[in-house]
Amino acid sequence: MKKGELFCFCAAVLFLSGCSYLQKKEVRQPTVTEVVREDLTAQDAKEMLKAGAKNWFYGEGLGDTATKVVGSVLFLPYGIYVVGNAALNLAGYKGFYISDALPEPRRKEVKDLYKTVTSIPGRVTATVAGEEFRSEEKIEEDGGFWAEKRIMARIRERKRLEEESRVAHVRDDLYGDDLS
Repeated sequence: MKKGELFCFCAAVLFLSGCSYLQKKEVRQPTVTEVVREDLTAQDAKEMLKAGAKNWFYGEGLGDTATKVVGSVLFLPYGIYVVGNAALNLAGYKGFYISDALPEPRRKEVKDLYKTVTSIPGRVTATVAGEEFRSEEKIEEDGGFWAEKRIMARIRERKRLEEESRVAHVRDDLYGDDLS
């Protein structure tokens, strides 16, 4: 394949996918940016970083990153595809995945195979470190990749308590007098 043909192919894929219908993500979870905009304590920030690092290192993140980096270095159009999907995800849209063109049973098989391959480095590092492998189910159970659900709930509770403490109704229980 000549350089011109490769360029035309990549440009066609890029432009045609850009003209297609973009779908917003349906699941609405607090993003890291939304969590950080809240009043984070130093403890909350440390907890988020620790949770994210553990989930990446002892989960599928290490293998997924290695696969994408090596694939991007070996085949530049794949790198463009990865960067484009990352931009779509950051903008709140679903990415374009080749597996979405497959019928449902085959798509699940391909995704399961990819998860199996990308989980190998995480399983190895978790075993060596004596940690539990961080599957998607385990991550979700623990409050999200950055523990953002748990931390957002804590921030909301802290704000609710602050609001309640600002209420002018104060009662002195020793004397039964209303000091408001």
